[in-house]
Amino acid sequence: YRERLMTFRNVVNYFAKPNMLSPLICARFGWTNTSKDILKCSHPKCNATICISFHPKLSSTQRYKLTCTYRRMLATSHSKNCPFRTDAERWLRNYDSSSSSSSS
Repeated sequence: YRERLMTFRNVVNYFAKPNMLSPLICARFGWTNTSKDILKCSHPKCNATICISFHPKLSSTQRYKLTCTYRRMLATSHSKNCPFRTDAERWLRNYDSSSSSSSS
């Protein structure tokens, strides 16, 4: 986990992302930051890659919707057999259900 988290230390490569896409969460789900806005799965048999980028002119609603999409992608972009996928999907299900019940 720490090795993955350390890949986010260059703030130029992963800057001003919403808390739902924080380096802590990305690293927890198996992602490393390999270059500007690029995340790559650290599992040797997965090799999934995601680009997390926000256009500066997005409205707050559009930015929130895109953030939610990216958050889902943190789980679903892993290959079917990647161990990080199962863990991330489980965590997101629990997070989403606790968020919706606390907002009710």
